[in-house]
Amino acid sequence: MEIPSGSHNVEKVLEAIENFFTTCLLSWIEVLIVMESLGASIYAINDVYQWYISVSSEWFVHKGLVCKWADGQHFILEHFDIIQNSPSQVYHYALPFSPSSSWLCESYSSELLQEVRVVKGLQAQWGACSRTVSLSGTPQTIACWNNLIAVSLDSYDIIILDAITGVRMSVLSKHTGLVISLAFSSDGIFLVSGGNDGSVNLWDIQTGGVVNTFSGHTSYIFSVSVSPDCTMIASGSWDGTIQLWSTQTGVSLCYQM
Repeated sequence: MEIPSGSHNVEKVLEAIENFFTTCLLSWIEVLIVMESLGASIYAINDVYQWYISVSSEWFVHKGLVCKWADGQHFILEHFDIIQNSPSQVYHYALPFSPSSSWLCESYSSELLQEVRVVKGLQAQWGACSRTVSLSGTPQTIACWNNLIAVSLDSYDIIILDAITGVRMSVLSKHTGLVISLAFSSDGIFLVSGGNDGSVNLWDIQTGGVVNTFSGHTSYIFSVSVSPDCTMIASGSWDGTIQLWSTQTGVSLCYQM
Protein backbone atom coordinates (compact mmCIF):
# COMPACT_ATOMS: atom_id res chain seq x y z
CA MET A 1 0.00 0.00 0.00
CA GLU A 2 1.38 3.40 -0.98
CA ILE A 3 1.83 5.66 2.01
CA PRO A 4 0.45 9.18 1.46
CA SER A 5 2.60 12.12 2.52
CA GLY A 6 1.44 14.67 5.04
CA SER A 7 -0.46 14.24 8.30
CA HIS A 8 -3.72 15.47 6.74
CA ASN A 9 -3.67 12.70 4.14
CA VAL A 10 -2.83 10.11 6.78
CA GLU A 11 -5.79 11.23 8.92
CA LYS A 12 -8.12 11.06 5.91
CA VAL A 13 -7.01 7.52 5.10
CA LEU A 14 -7.41 6.46 8.73
CA GLU A 15 -10.92 7.90 8.82
CA ALA A 16 -11.77 6.01 5.63
CA ILE A 17 -10.41 2.78 7.11
CA GLU A 18 -12.44 3.21 10.29
CA ASN A 19 -15.56 3.94 8.25
CA PHE A 20 -14.94 0.79 6.21
CA PHE A 21 -14.66 -1.41 9.29
CA THR A 22 -17.71 0.04 11.02
CA THR A 23 -20.06 0.19 8.01
CA CYS A 24 -18.82 -2.00 5.16
CA LEU A 25 -16.88 -4.91 6.68
CA LEU A 26 -19.71 -7.45 6.66
CA SER A 27 -20.79 -6.59 3.11
CA TRP A 28 -17.18 -6.92 1.95
CA ILE A 29 -16.93 -10.34 3.59
CA GLU A 30 -20.14 -11.37 1.79
CA VAL A 31 -18.66 -10.40 -1.58
CA LEU A 32 -15.45 -12.32 -0.92
CA ILE A 33 -17.44 -15.42 0.05
CA VAL A 34 -19.39 -15.27 -3.20
CA MET A 35 -16.09 -14.87 -5.07
CA GLU A 36 -14.69 -17.88 -3.13
CA SER A 37 -11.86 -15.66 -1.90
CA LEU A 38 -12.58 -15.35 1.81
CA GLY A 39 -8.94 -16.13 2.64
CA ALA A 40 -7.90 -12.94 0.82
CA SER A 41 -9.65 -10.89 3.50
CA ILE A 42 -7.07 -11.84 6.12
CA TYR A 43 -4.18 -10.79 3.90
CA ALA A 44 -5.94 -7.54 3.02
CA ILE A 45 -6.47 -6.69 6.70
CA ASN A 46 -2.82 -7.55 7.35
CA ASP A 47 -1.79 -5.12 4.60
CA VAL A 48 -3.81 -2.37 6.28
CA TYR A 49 -2.19 -3.16 9.60
CA GLN A 50 1.32 -3.02 8.08
CA TRP A 51 0.52 0.39 6.58
CA TYR A 52 -0.77 1.54 9.98
CA ILE A 53 2.49 0.45 11.64
CA SER A 54 4.54 2.28 9.02
CA VAL A 55 2.80 5.62 9.66
CA SER A 56 2.13 5.31 13.39
CA SER A 57 5.72 6.26 14.25
CA GLU A 58 5.43 9.54 12.35
CA TRP A 59 1.85 10.69 12.74
CA PHE A 60 -0.76 10.70 15.44
CA VAL A 61 -3.11 7.83 14.71
CA HIS A 62 -6.46 6.52 15.91
CA LYS A 63 -5.71 3.98 18.63
CA GLY A 64 -9.23 2.62 18.28
CA LEU A 65 -8.29 1.18 14.89
CA VAL A 66 -6.03 -1.41 16.49
CA CYS A 67 -8.98 -3.35 17.87
CA LYS A 68 -10.86 -2.89 14.59
CA TRP A 69 -8.58 -5.07 12.50
CA ALA A 70 -7.80 -7.43 15.38
CA ASP A 71 -11.51 -8.11 15.90
CA GLY A 72 -12.06 -8.18 12.14
CA GLN A 73 -9.51 -10.97 11.73
CA HIS A 74 -10.85 -12.91 14.72
CA PHE A 75 -14.38 -12.59 13.34
CA ILE A 76 -13.40 -14.08 9.98
CA LEU A 77 -11.01 -16.76 11.23
CA GLU A 78 -13.09 -18.05 14.14
CA HIS A 79 -16.14 -18.54 11.92
CA PHE A 80 -14.27 -19.32 8.71
CA ASP A 81 -15.55 -22.85 8.06
CA ILE A 82 -19.16 -21.87 8.74
CA ILE A 83 -19.33 -18.71 6.66
CA GLN A 84 -17.05 -19.59 3.73
CA ASN A 85 -19.85 -21.33 1.82
CA SER A 86 -22.81 -19.32 3.06
CA PRO A 87 -22.81 -15.49 3.13
CA SER A 88 -26.03 -15.46 5.17
CA GLN A 89 -24.21 -17.14 8.07
CA VAL A 90 -22.22 -13.92 8.53
CA TYR A 91 -25.42 -12.48 10.01
CA HIS A 92 -27.26 -15.60 11.23
CA TYR A 93 -24.32 -17.13 13.09
CA ALA A 94 -20.99 -15.26 13.12
CA LEU A 95 -22.30 -11.86 14.24
CA PRO A 96 -24.69 -13.09 16.99
CA PHE A 97 -21.96 -15.31 18.44
CA SER A 98 -19.28 -12.62 18.48
CA PRO A 99 -18.08 -11.55 21.96
CA SER A 100 -20.24 -8.98 23.67
CA SER A 101 -17.19 -6.74 24.19
CA SER A 102 -16.41 -6.53 20.47
CA TRP A 103 -17.04 -3.27 18.63
CA LEU A 104 -18.80 -5.39 15.97
CA CYS A 105 -21.85 -5.74 18.21
CA GLU A 106 -22.15 -1.97 18.52
CA SER A 107 -21.33 -1.04 14.92
CA TYR A 108 -23.69 -3.64 13.47
CA SER A 109 -26.38 -3.46 16.14
CA SER A 110 -29.10 -2.93 13.53
CA GLU A 111 -28.24 -6.27 11.92
CA LEU A 112 -28.25 -7.95 15.34
CA LEU A 113 -31.80 -6.72 16.01
CA GLN A 114 -33.00 -8.88 13.12
CA GLU A 115 -31.33 -12.06 14.42
CA VAL A 116 -32.02 -14.47 17.27
CA ARG A 117 -30.49 -13.08 20.44
CA VAL A 118 -27.91 -15.19 22.28
CA VAL A 119 -28.80 -14.84 25.97
CA LYS A 120 -26.43 -17.33 27.58
CA GLY A 121 -22.99 -18.76 26.87
CA LEU A 122 -21.73 -15.84 24.78
CA GLN A 123 -18.01 -15.34 25.32
CA ALA A 124 -16.95 -11.95 26.67
CA GLN A 125 -13.76 -11.80 24.59
CA TRP A 126 -12.17 -13.57 21.66
CA GLY A 127 -10.34 -16.73 22.66
CA ALA A 128 -6.60 -17.32 22.33
CA CYS A 129 -7.23 -19.77 19.47
CA SER A 130 -8.19 -17.73 16.41
CA ARG A 131 -8.73 -20.61 13.97
CA THR A 132 -9.65 -24.28 14.26
CA VAL A 133 -9.10 -26.32 11.11
CA SER A 134 -11.21 -29.44 10.63
CA LEU A 135 -9.32 -32.34 9.05
CA SER A 136 -10.52 -35.45 7.26
CA GLY A 137 -8.35 -37.70 9.42
CA THR A 138 -6.17 -37.90 12.52
CA PRO A 139 -3.00 -35.75 12.40
CA GLN A 140 0.23 -37.74 12.76
CA THR A 141 2.92 -35.06 12.53
CA ILE A 142 3.16 -31.36 11.64
CA ALA A 143 5.83 -29.13 10.11
CA CYS A 144 5.73 -25.35 9.61
CA TRP A 145 7.54 -22.90 7.37
CA ASN A 146 6.64 -19.23 7.12
CA ASN A 147 2.96 -19.21 6.06
CA LEU A 148 2.75 -22.94 5.31
CA ILE A 149 1.76 -25.88 7.47
CA ALA A 150 2.23 -29.51 6.41
CA VAL A 151 0.15 -32.14 8.22
CA SER A 152 0.26 -35.89 7.70
CA LEU A 153 -2.95 -37.84 8.27
CA ASP A 154 -3.82 -41.43 9.09
CA SER A 155 -4.99 -41.75 5.47
CA TYR A 156 -1.24 -41.63 4.54
CA ASP A 157 -1.81 -38.28 2.79
CA ILE A 158 -0.05 -35.01 3.54
CA ILE A 159 -2.06 -31.79 3.36
CA ILE A 160 -0.60 -28.33 2.92
CA LEU A 161 -2.42 -25.52 4.71
CA ASP A 162 -2.13 -21.75 4.56
CA ALA A 163 -0.92 -20.90 8.07
CA ILE A 164 -2.65 -17.51 8.02
CA THR A 165 -6.13 -18.60 6.92
CA GLY A 166 -6.09 -22.37 7.50
CA VAL A 167 -7.21 -22.91 3.90
CA ARG A 168 -6.19 -26.23 2.34
CA MET A 169 -3.81 -25.56 -0.54
CA SER A 170 -2.93 -29.06 -1.75
CA VAL A 171 -2.86 -32.77 -0.92
CA LEU A 172 0.30 -34.84 -1.39
CA SER A 173 -0.27 -38.56 -1.97
CA LYS A 174 2.32 -41.29 -2.51
CA HIS A 175 3.19 -42.95 0.78
CA THR A 176 1.73 -46.40 1.45
CA GLY A 177 2.03 -46.09 5.22
CA LEU A 178 1.76 -43.50 7.97
CA VAL A 179 3.98 -40.46 7.48
CA ILE A 180 5.80 -40.04 10.77
CA SER A 181 8.20 -37.17 10.02
CA LEU A 182 8.08 -33.99 7.92
CA ALA A 183 10.62 -31.23 7.24
CA PHE A 184 10.57 -28.14 5.00
CA SER A 185 13.64 -26.98 3.15
CA SER A 186 15.05 -23.66 4.38
CA ASP A 187 13.53 -21.80 1.41
CA GLY A 188 10.14 -23.49 1.72
CA ILE A 189 10.27 -24.80 -1.84
CA PHE A 190 10.55 -28.46 -0.89
CA LEU A 191 9.08 -30.77 1.74
CA VAL A 192 10.66 -34.03 2.87
CA SER A 193 8.54 -36.83 4.31
CA GLY A 194 9.39 -40.16 5.89
CA GLY A 195 7.06 -42.89 7.02
CA ASN A 196 6.58 -46.46 8.11
CA ASP A 197 6.65 -47.64 4.49
CA GLY A 198 10.44 -47.15 4.70
CA SER A 199 10.61 -44.49 1.98
CA VAL A 200 11.69 -40.84 1.96
CA ASN A 201 9.94 -38.51 -0.48
CA LEU A 202 11.10 -35.10 -1.66
CA TRP A 203 8.11 -32.96 -2.70
CA ASP A 204 7.85 -29.80 -4.77
CA ILE A 205 5.42 -27.66 -2.75
CA GLN A 206 4.32 -25.51 -5.69
CA THR A 207 3.39 -28.39 -8.00
CA GLY A 208 2.58 -31.01 -5.38
CA GLY A 209 4.68 -33.54 -7.26
CA VAL A 210 7.37 -35.92 -6.03
CA VAL A 211 10.84 -34.77 -7.09
CA ASN A 212 12.54 -37.94 -5.86
CA THR A 213 11.90 -41.01 -3.74
CA PHE A 214 14.75 -42.42 -1.66
CA SER A 215 14.60 -46.10 -0.70
CA GLY A 216 17.10 -48.04 1.36
CA HIS A 217 15.83 -48.30 4.91
CA THR A 218 14.50 -51.68 6.03
CA SER A 219 12.12 -50.34 8.67
CA TYR A 220 9.98 -47.30 9.26
CA ILE A 221 11.49 -43.82 9.25
CA PHE A 222 10.89 -41.72 12.34
CA SER A 223 12.97 -38.61 11.56
CA VAL A 224 13.95 -36.55 8.49
CA SER A 225 15.88 -33.31 8.08
CA VAL A 226 17.10 -31.15 5.20
CA SER A 227 20.46 -29.35 5.03
CA PRO A 228 20.31 -25.51 4.82
CA ASP A 229 21.51 -25.57 1.19
CA CYS A 230 19.00 -28.32 0.33
CA THR A 231 21.68 -30.60 -1.14
CA MET A 232 21.41 -33.30 1.54
CA ILE A 233 18.59 -35.11 3.32
CA ALA A 234 19.13 -37.05 6.54
CA SER A 235 16.75 -39.82 7.58
CA GLY A 236 16.72 -41.89 10.76
CA SER A 237 15.06 -45.29 10.88
CA TRP A 238 14.03 -47.98 13.32
CA ASP A 239 16.45 -50.25 11.43
CA GLY A 240 19.22 -48.60 13.46
CA THR A 241 20.70 -46.49 10.65
CA ILE A 242 20.92 -42.88 9.58
CA GLN A 243 21.13 -42.33 5.84
CA LEU A 244 22.34 -39.16 4.13
CA TRP A 245 20.83 -38.69 0.70
CA SER A 246 22.06 -36.41 -2.07
CA THR A 247 19.06 -34.52 -3.44
CA GLN A 248 20.88 -34.28 -6.79
CA THR A 249 21.93 -37.90 -7.33
CA GLY A 250 19.89 -39.88 -4.80
CA VAL A 251 23.09 -41.59 -3.58
CA SER A 252 23.13 -42.34 0.13
CA LEU A 253 25.72 -42.79 2.85
CA CYS A 254 24.58 -45.20 5.55
CA TYR A 255 25.65 -44.83 9.17
CA GLN A 256 25.01 -47.77 11.51
CA MET A 257 23.94 -46.79 15.03
